[in-house]
Amino acid sequence: MLFAVHTRGMRKELISSTQVFALATIFLLGSWIILTPSSRITKQDAWIGSLLLGLPACGYALLLSAVKDLYPGENLIGLSRKAFGQRIGSILAVFWLWFPLHLAALVLNNLTSLLMYQIYPTASAITLSLPLIIVIAYSAALGPEVIARFALILLPLIIAGLLAIYGLAIPLFDAHHLFPLLEASTGDFLRQGLAGFSFPFAEMILLFPFLAHAPKDRSLLRPLLSAVILSTLLFALRDMIAIAVFGQAEVDTLLFPLFSVVLHEELGIFLDRLDVAFIPVFFFSSLIKGMICFYSFIEHLTDWLGAKERSLLIPPAALLTVGLSLFVYEHLLDVFDFANKAYALYLLPWALGFPLGALILRYRKKVKPSQS
Repeated sequence: MLFAVHTRGMRKELISSTQVFALATIFLLGSWIILTPSSRITKQDAWIGSLLLGLPACGYALLLSAVKDLYPGENLIGLSRKAFGQRIGSILAVFWLWFPLHLAALVLNNLTSLLMYQIYPTASAITLSLPLIIVIAYSAALGPEVIARFALILLPLIIAGLLAIYGLAIPLFDAHHLFPLLEASTGDFLRQGLAGFSFPFAEMILLFPFLAHAPKDRSLLRPLLSAVILSTLLFALRDMIAIAVFGQAEVDTLLFPLFSVVLHEELGIFLDRLDVAFIPVFFFSSLIKGMICFYSFIEHLTDWLGAKERSLLIPPAALLTVGLSLFVYEHLLDVFDFANKAYALYLLPWALGFPLGALILRYRKKVKPSQS
């Protein structure tokens, strides 16, 4: 059978620190790098807000690393039961079934939207979704180590492609669009920070099924911090370039502003279609994020059900993801509204409260025996 490759009990795959860095970086870039920047909130100061966002994001990487060290080898289902007890943990674990499924559907929705708007305007969403989900589902069957190696191979190409896009945009750069500086209020920066921290940094908690396959005696703080810092810099440059090229008012009307920058870049008659050359940057970063989300859902579902093999769950889960992606939002603008207005309330109580609670409970268990 095609998907009968790995079983629930197999933890033989080992993911190196470098692969964790690659997974985390591409996961953070994912669909975020192609979507509208935060200029709707902080206007031309959006790039400054993106830089400031690196501080809480680094703190979150520290939190995830600490929890991983205290609960080595556990995904979010196992962490729920170990930290909060079997009964409460099983209830809390329901969210860790829903959230990766929801996010996988969102990523698939974003990816098909990009392909439809920019490359295949006559194609239907279902026509584009089916081959994409086949690739994503097959990656889940192959397991986390294969996904991690794929991410490590593609990361240099993705970073090089982004830097090339940024460099080729310099002739189009109009610094006047970036002034006046610091015109946004403190409240606006806080709103941008809350929205930006929720999407994508708080989503990093879905990396736990992959962190569980890293060596138990090795801290992952350095690769997680490196991924956060690199992604923060790339986000800030993306916002700066998009605003400097188009101006804040026009950027707010674009669904994919960085891709629109690519459409304006030319290298002469032989390379005047850079959108074709650089579409792999957007495509593969989103595709790998979809793989991470879908694998997270499959592993959590397997553990929650107590199934011996995840292979039988992959085909119906793939169809469920496609179905949800088709109906989760009517238009991509609805995703932006959700991300800016409601995503923090939806995710942060879990993405922050859950690991903090697990951390506190672990330390309390360590302190009690010593006091007695």
